Amino acid sequence: MQLRVWLAAALFVIGSSLRAEPQGQASLTPAQIQEAIAFGKSGTPRPYLLRPEGTDDDRNIVGLVYTPFVRVALLSHAATQRRESITVDDIAPEIVEPTVYIAFRWIYCCAPFDPPDFADFDPLALPDPEVLAPSSGSPLHPRPAAQGEEPARVHKGPGLISKYGGFEAYGNVAVVAEFPMTLLKAGQAFMIFKRYSPSRSRHWVGVIRASDIGRWR
Repeated sequence: MQLRVWLAAALFVIGSSLRAEPQGQASLTPAQIQEAIAFGKSGTPRPYLLRPEGTDDDRNIVGLVYTPFVRVALLSHAATQRRESITVDDIAPEIVEPTVYIAFRWIYCCAPFDPPDFADFDPLALPDPEVLAPSSGSPLHPRPAAQGEEPARVHKGPGLISKYGGFEAYGNVAVVAEFPMTLLKAGQAFMIFKRYSPSRSRHWVGVIRASDIGRWR
């Protein structure tokens, strides 16, 4: 009887490990890493674009989305450009952990928030921006305080994504935030904002569309 129970438990564990697990729940598998490496060699990987709600063009892109698959593909593509190659063993665990990097841009707008002359604009200027993944039903505005999930870590400037690239065409990256992959779902908003005073703030909001999720890896 004990042997039968042990075998049943073992078969359950094996069966569970064989089922495909959403990327949001676990790190990339070796097979998925190899697929991303192959794509980087033959294709032109780019970070995904986080657009403002209701717009389909590339103006005022709020952020650039780096999933684990994209990070591996970008590293592979860069190696190919250098006439080198990488293998699964070259990919560090932190690159494929179930965390998405979102490089938030701070977009030039208008006075008094920004200098009158665009040449004097600095996306890293104080006050430091804050980022948030607003919960469903929360106002997409920092006043009153929006409710939602804060990033696990925030890095000022584009340093965290510099080895991956892909952001050069957009620029003005103010912060890179690390969120769990489980937040990548249709309708999820991500907000960057600056508080200039208790009553004055400015913000930008990007929203994931269903069409995004259908093609994002």
